[in-house]
Amino acid sequence: MLTTARMHLREFTLDDAPAFYALNLDPQVIKYTGDQPFASVDAATDFIAQYNHYQIFGFGRWALQLTSMTHMIGFCGLRQQLSGEVDLGVRLAQAYWGQGLAFEASMASLGLGFGRYELTHIKANCHRDNLRSQALITKLGFNLVDDRHGWWQYCMDSCEFRGDRY
Repeated sequence: MLTTARMHLREFTLDDAPAFYALNLDPQVIKYTGDQPFASVDAATDFIAQYNHYQIFGFGRWALQLTSMTHMIGFCGLRQQLSGEVDLGVRLAQAYWGQGLAFEASMASLGLGFGRYELTHIKANCHRDNLRSQALITKLGFNLVDDRHGWWQYCMDSCEFRGDRY
């Protein structure tokens, strides 16, 4: 799909299921997501097998794989909501926090969204207590637009995207 300086952003494969299961099993990783962990590796496999965003929308959440590794370390990408809005999401295994990888993957995803997919705006959401995500979203250039019961919603229009931050 896309390669940055340090990683590949690619479609999920069934081989990602064990890493995806482990990622969502970590309570610190999913603390502010509202998601529940997968019940098993088989449940993660089923999720991946049924994930059809690439076919429907042309984009989705992409597996993150360091160029020096063969396994998934998290995911990042765009998701089309039922409302028609598109949001950016990122999730990394704790061992990779604080290295700028979320920023790098997010900038690549935004570049694809505004470039290849010609989106006019992209949203980002985070819980008000998730200070790490707030810092990332702000650094990316998003603007806070709403507080929905403790979930902050940010937006970036295509004309505001500065790919040179990457």
